[in-house]
Amino acid sequence: MDPSTLVISSAWANSGPVMKRYRPRAQGRAFSIKKQTCHISISVESAPTQTNAEVQN
Repeated sequence: MDPSTLVISSAWANSGPVMKRYRPRAQGRAFSIKKQTCHISISVESAPTQTNAEVQN
């Protein structure tokens, strides 16, 4: 595929795995932190070629 003719056909983001971490708090307690990640997906396809008649209209 020629990179100069590619166009984005769709793009979406889904939730990914969550990393669980803990932050120390007062009096020996722990506060949980959820570091969330995401999956980003982008689909590309070739742009349709235009004929001279379509360009002139």
